[in-house]
Amino acid sequence: MGKRPRATQGPEEGPEGGEGSPRSTTPPPVSDDHRRTELPTPQQRDLVAVVAQYVNPDTKRVRHGEWPDVMAELAARGLHVSMRTAARIFKKWRDHTASVAAAAAPVGRERRGRTGRPPRLTTELGKRIIELQDEHHGKASERKLCGLLAEEKHQVAPSTMNHWCKAMGMHVFKRPLQPSLTLNHKIQRLKFVLGQLERGEGGEYKFPGWNQHVHVGEKWFFLKQDKQAIRLFPCPDGTNEPPRDSVPHKSQMPKVMFLSAIAMPRSEYGFDGKLGLWPFVCERLAGRSHAATGTVKGQTMILDDVPVNAATYQEIITCEGGVMDMIRAKMWWFREGSGKEEAGQTIFIQQDGAPAHTATSNAELFLQCGQEGGYNIQVVTQPAQSPDFKWNDLSFFRSLQSDVHIQTLRTRAEILSAVRRAFERYEQERLEACCLSLLTSWRGCLEA
Repeated sequence: MGKRPRATQGPEEGPEGGEGSPRSTTPPPVSDDHRRTELPTPQQRDLVAVVAQYVNPDTKRVRHGEWPDVMAELAARGLHVSMRTAARIFKKWRDHTASVAAAAAPVGRERRGRTGRPPRLTTELGKRIIELQDEHHGKASERKLCGLLAEEKHQVAPSTMNHWCKAMGMHVFKRPLQPSLTLNHKIQRLKFVLGQLERGEGGEYKFPGWNQHVHVGEKWFFLKQDKQAIRLFPCPDGTNEPPRDSVPHKSQMPKVMFLSAIAMPRSEYGFDGKLGLWPFVCERLAGRSHAATGTVKGQTMILDDVPVNAATYQEIITCEGGVMDMIRAKMWWFREGSGKEEAGQTIFIQQDGAPAHTATSNAELFLQCGQEGGYNIQVVTQPAQSPDFKWNDLSFFRSLQSDVHIQTLRTRAEILSAVRRAFERYEQERLEACCLSLLTSWRGCLEA
């Protein structure tokens, strides 16, 4: 009991509350902290057993007009409590019993959908999952497997399928598309690698140091990347939504093609391995203004694409400021009379077999320009279907592209400046790692 009740006539007491009443008028003792004193558990069980005899099964309550009989029987058993206390104790036990019964009731079968305990992974079900995955050549996702099993009357949640696949040792692999190699391609690749090996003092062959090699290659750099991963931290207001990005059409994505020339870095000569980066564009000032694009006549720089043909490729390789010119400027130790041990050695420019590279007019011009200035520069073509034999296509372009895509670009001019800036900031250690990755491709060619 809480506060001490006033001496009023309750429905269970007599007019005077004397000996003829079902209970004594003396209230139960109150604790020092003014909280009601609970009956011991055994006495509460006796009270509940007495009250339960007078409960209506339909309403779960004491039948109307029988509370005086209940209180009289409680008093006969020595349980001197008020009707409110008896009703409260009985209600507490009734609710407790109902909650325990509800928790133990098998309610899963009465619900609809995928509820209740997940199904167990049996041997037959595991074999069926493996068979379904083999039928689809390993391309079926976990959700697709759930759908295939549902057609066979096996209801499995995707999360359960994920646990099952991990338990059965399934691993997810990314299978990149490789160039289709014929027997002739394999022979040409093997001859190329064997021709690059150097014989040591003990008669053993070893891979070269690539100090005399320069690799050139082209790549498109796009304005935006589709489905690019964006990692955001929550804002102070709790929102965490990525900004929207759109283009007129993904097939018309603005892009710029670049040709890069790289070599093995030489720290002893202060050479970082980067010879240069040349875009296949022509810069000009706008001939007229355009309000929609913000173009101002005579001020805005316009980029026009240059066709990648034999003439354009010749100009980039042999013109002033081109690839051969940068080799003479940055790899000076190969010049005859330089006083270095590499003086007079041949420098090989490795290119792929694109038609613009292997034109007949190119060979004579490359041979003539390669002998100028006391240098011996030769252009060699790698085997067909072998992009993994060149540093640019093997690792460098992908590494450089990761530095460009973290920037926000809006125009082709920004692509031009972003790629040039990323090329200038490219670390020498990363370039050395790209060059050494060629060992893996050559070793794989020999083992195959």
